[in-house]
Amino acid sequence: MQTQFSDENEFDQELTEDVERFLARFSSWIDVDATASAKKSKAAVDSLGRLVAETNALQQRVRDGSERIDRRLAATFWSASGQVPSLLDEWRVRLGVVAPGAPRSSVDLDTLQARLQEREARQELGVSALPQTIRAHTGTASVASALGIGIFALGWNGFTLVHAIFMIGGMMKSFGPIALLLVFFYSIFFGVGAVMVLATIAALSDEDVDLDGRTLTITTKFFGRVKRKVYTLPDWAKAEIGKPVSNETAMGSNNNGNRLMSIVVPTTTGKPVSFGSRLLPQERQMLMQKINGYLAALPPSLT
Repeated sequence: MQTQFSDENEFDQELTEDVERFLARFSSWIDVDATASAKKSKAAVDSLGRLVAETNALQQRVRDGSERIDRRLAATFWSASGQVPSLLDEWRVRLGVVAPGAPRSSVDLDTLQARLQEREARQELGVSALPQTIRAHTGTASVASALGIGIFALGWNGFTLVHAIFMIGGMMKSFGPIALLLVFFYSIFFGVGAVMVLATIAALSDEDVDLDGRTLTITTKFFGRVKRKVYTLPDWAKAEIGKPVSNETAMGSNNNGNRLMSIVVPTTTGKPVSFGSRLLPQERQMLMQKINGYLAALPPSLT
């Protein structure tokens, strides 16, 4: 009887570890990254393909050992194993976008069919499928927004400065020059204050976007000073709604109290850029769709 119990207990441990390994590998790919590279997409397809091959055998083991495995772990496994095939299909579509024709890649037939129907409709109407450029005004200077952020930034930086002077000065009397190490601590707060100042400047700036082929130009104007940043988009680029990234200084919320969102596009450098955080949600959505339609109609680049 003791031997039998030990064997079952060993089987418990082995099955539990196998299920946990399965879930760990599955969890690595559960979110399909819309900016994933071809290398990452291929790794996801290969890994999920192996999980599909292992699913049936592991399901049978879990079914046979249902009384000797944690119920919560088993329930999570059944839910995850049922999602593996559809998740693999989504990653295959992503691989087909960044590496068309790659082994095991797939085509999003619904999107392709919709584009074909749009193209046929434009041909019947005799409408050009490709505008020369896309130009959009994506941000207007707002004194009210700048005033709100600026007052808070002034209070934050002023309080931090006074606090730092008195704290470091007091500590210097007791500990000497070593108190200067507090400068590194206060740099965190001054960094936050600097972001607030930049956000104030951004709120007082106008923003315009030009898309000429795969060349994206973002122009900001601040009291007569013009600043242009030029980016190149890859062939597979697609605009999405997401959080503002590092090139765009945006803070606070929109008029509805919702978290600020922007139009985000990938670039050939591997770093995405964003713009349009001050647009209304419906305006942002329409511009995103316009950009994606424009990019989809462009021929592949020669390089």
